[in-house]
Amino acid sequence: MLGSGVLILNGIYHVQPNKKLTILPEIKAQPKGTLESDITALRVACEISGRCDVQVMTQHGMMLGTLVERKPLQLRLWQFEGYLAFPAKA
Repeated sequence: MLGSGVLILNGIYHVQPNKKLTILPEIKAQPKGTLESDITALRVACEISGRCDVQVMTQHGMMLGTLVERKPLQLRLWQFEGYLAFPAKA
């Protein structure tokens, strides 16, 4: 699911009002629209550098951004997080 170095996620994700996306791979009950195949793809894509460029369908439409892998620390769960933006219009 890689195209031009961008990981294309197939689920439909909900971004916060500030356009921040957080995906928590370790929780058992994933939010509606989160796909296990996307989480697996994120793990593989972020394995080397700890970050990857993504294309994501959200409640606002298609968005692009970079997700950073955050390893678990004390009370924080393992997560992928980053800010998204709408693609530039041609």
